[in-house]
Amino acid sequence: MSILRICLFLLILLPLQAAVDGVVTNKTTGKPQTGVEVALLKLSQDGRAEVVNRATTDAAGKFVFSETLNGIHALESAYEGATYFQVIPPMLPPNNLQVAVYGSTRNADAARLDQHIYFLEPGQQQLVVSESYIINNPTQTAYRDSDKGSLRFYLPPEAKGVVQVSFIGPDQRPHVSTGLQTKTPNVLQINDPLLPGENRIDLNYVIPYEGGAGVFKTRKVMPGGRTRVVAPSGVTLEGEGLEALGVEPRTQAQIFGTAADNIAITLSGSGAISDPTEGAGAAAESEGPRVRNIRPAVYENLKLIVGAAGLALILALMLLYRRGAITRADAAKPVDNLSPSASGEKR
Repeated sequence: MSILRICLFLLILLPLQAAVDGVVTNKTTGKPQTGVEVALLKLSQDGRAEVVNRATTDAAGKFVFSETLNGIHALESAYEGATYFQVIPPMLPPNNLQVAVYGSTRNADAARLDQHIYFLEPGQQQLVVSESYIINNPTQTAYRDSDKGSLRFYLPPEAKGVVQVSFIGPDQRPHVSTGLQTKTPNVLQINDPLLPGENRIDLNYVIPYEGGAGVFKTRKVMPGGRTRVVAPSGVTLEGEGLEALGVEPRTQAQIFGTAADNIAITLSGSGAISDPTEGAGAAAESEGPRVRNIRPAVYENLKLIVGAAGLALILALMLLYRRGAITRADAAKPVDNLSPSASGEKR
């Protein structure tokens, strides 16, 4: 029998794989975890997930599904308010799968801001602002504090409460999140748990920008980390404490650093950060500035960004994953009408 025939025979047998089973381990305690709800998901080509079945781990942390697998599947586990996701390797037997969960903590030491980047893209009538927070959890516990949130951020009043929030945890699975209004005006918080490893939170919103000039005002709420500001070539930025760090070679985007907690940047001109190798896509700049959607894989192996050269490299990677222009109609409804208020104050 030829090797090709053997491979075809094995492929035919793939849908006939035995039942799915595994063990859930609490990495905080190092012991099998009982009472964890595990969902078996079937993943479609368009990224949708269909729940095939659910099971709860026994006293030994074990779970079993009787279904045979046909296609790509994943496991989603829920424990102490956090969700854990992992794809089942399609070419391996789905037996003795190892699933990790973590205990939760309210200790703020588990949330360390490494990097905060502002992308400012002024158009003819509006300024598109994209923010990326890179937060590292160096512990073996999931940080979860519904009073103070995993992240608090300032939303300029000119945005009128409209902001898009996306969250990407260490499992590299993006999902839409929600900003909740706190008791402090213009300060919102996100309650998604921060799992051990690198977490990224992206914000997208727009504010008025008319006559080819305007002022962007914001302030830091979460302490720590490096703050960077990125703007298109040809746009002039001025502000106290704003330090020019260099230019990204491919896009010619300008990179600035600032250590200020209260930021006020005067902008003049307009433009969008675009990759010249995008070809026809670059011509879409005439439609207005864009909001980027950075895929999780970009950050998979990144360390703390040091200096302008490192940030320039990150920017080049980010621009590989642009998406279309944002308008207010695309954004979520105002926060006041969308979500209940969050409690607690920033200490």
